[in-house]
Formats: sequence, structure tokens, C-alpha cells
Amino acid sequence: MTQETRVARIGIYTDKMVLSVMEQDGEGKSFCLYRKETQEDFLEKHGQVDREKLLLEAGKMMELSQKLLCDQTVCVGYGLLRYQPDDFRRELEQSLGIPIQTVSGIRQAQAAKSGMMQTSQKDDTVGVFSSDLSTQIFMMDTQEGTEQSFPIGWRSVAQRYSGIIPNRMEEEELRREIRDVFSSIPTLHRGGVSQIKVAGMDGLHRFVLLLSGSIEKNKEGVVLEQEQLGNILRFLRNPSLHWMPVLEQASGVFPQKVFCQLLILESVLKSTQAKKVTLCKICLEDHLYKEERLVVK
Repeated sequence: MTQETRVARIGIYTDKMVLSVMEQDGEGKSFCLYRKETQEDFLEKHGQVDREKLLLEAGKMMELSQKLLCDQTVCVGYGLLRYQPDDFRRELEQSLGIPIQTVSGIRQAQAAKSGMMQTSQKDDTVGVFSSDLSTQIFMMDTQEGTEQSFPIGWRSVAQRYSGIIPNRMEEEELRREIRDVFSSIPTLHRGGVSQIKVAGMDGLHRFVLLLSGSIEKNKEGVVLEQEQLGNILRFLRNPSLHWMPVLEQASGVFPQKVFCQLLILESVLKSTQAKKVTLCKICLEDHLYKEERLVVK
């Protein structure tokens, strides 16, 4: 029998912060005891990290973890830390007084795969996890080595244009850039795949649920056909502002998030030749089990 331990992980992104408290029982089994997510813009106008705001929110999460009597609290960062000088991570670590670990793109993919395979394991399905600054893609099977990470997420797309929806010329240029980034996807499954399963696109997930109650749902998530995806894109291009309240409700302070996630998803569908997508939700921090696997050497 091993001693029960309670570990808090604070996940930092440019658009949110997540607290996941995992407890390991005496038999070594882990489960999520508590989870909290706050949406916040941690970037300033010119794309620089708002360190004061980031530290303030992380401090609140640390206080909460202390109230929950956690044995250990660690902060993990993804694209936000990978694409910053390491001095930035050390500065945050010194200010907060807790370990801050940079999760590599491949480790991020492995954690996402672990979470998504708990509800699905289909050899002909590609898994996708897309967050603010990166997208991970992998086969939904037990085979290792299919994980790939790409330096593009909804935020990196949104930084390439102004406004909520790009104009048609901007949209086509964005499509070309996204397609170039994902040019190596077909190596995952040369014969094409029947469907893809996507997590991390929470804004799009909520938007689709708010749009129509007739969209297919199953125990894994919300199912969209390729044609339905095209219809949503056309809907958002409509100059009418009738969709704005739905967009704001789905995306909060980031109304441009949904359209950018749609463009990324559209590109992945075309690259994999899949006809169907299932949108699901996971908490990445729940599946970063081994601390030693998080640190980028």
C-alpha cells in the first residue's frame, strides 16, 4: 500500500488558466478531485505576455490549492512557455515560488491521447487536440510514435488578421498558411481515415451546441459532418449580426476564437480525408501523470 497523495497542477495558456487537483489512493489509482478553469486574456495589445495579470491569476490558483490541502503544487505551460525564452519561465518560477515545467508538443499530444482514449479507441480515427498556440495530432490506437505537434492554434491564426471574421482575401491566405503547416499530416494514415476526434476546441464545441439542438450527439461528444462544418463557416460569413450573441456566449472575451478553430478543423479534415468529426472535452492537466515526463530536456 502506498500513501495517498494530492497534487495540484496549474495549466497556463494565453487565453485561460486551469487548476486540476489529482488524488492518488493507497492502491496507486489516480482520480480528479477538483477542477477549475478561468478564461482570461494573458496577452497585451501587441502580443506580449501580460506578466502581472498572469502572476495574479496563478497566485489565486495557488491559494486555492493550499485550501484544498494539496501535498504538491506545480505549474505547467504549453505553447506559452515553449515559444518564449527560458528566462521567462525562470522569472515566473521565482515569482511564484513553485516549480514551473514546460510541456513539449509531443508530451502534450501523449496527454491528450491518454484522455481521449478513455472514451474511444478506434484504429481508423485520428485524434486532434488544438489549443491557443499549438495543435497535436495522433492516431487513436495504442501504437506509439504517431504523435505530431504543430505550432499553430486559434490564437496564432487570429493574430494574422483584425476583427472577428477575416475578409475573403484574408481567409484564403489563412487557409494556405494553415495547409502548409499541416502538410505532413497524411503520413499518419496513408489510406485516409473515417473520422477524427477533436478536443481543446471548447469555443467551437459550445457554439455548435448553442446553434442547433438537432446536431447528432453521442457519449463521446458532438458529431459534425463535413457539410455541416461548411454550413457553419458560411453562416459566420453572413454580414447579419444575428449570430453575435451566440458567438459571445460560446467564446466569452474571444469572439474570434470560433472562426479560427473552424479554419484549423477544416484543414485537418481535408488533410486526413475524413468525412466526420466528433467534438469532445478533456482536461489536459488531468492526464499529465508523471512529473518527470513533463520537463523538456
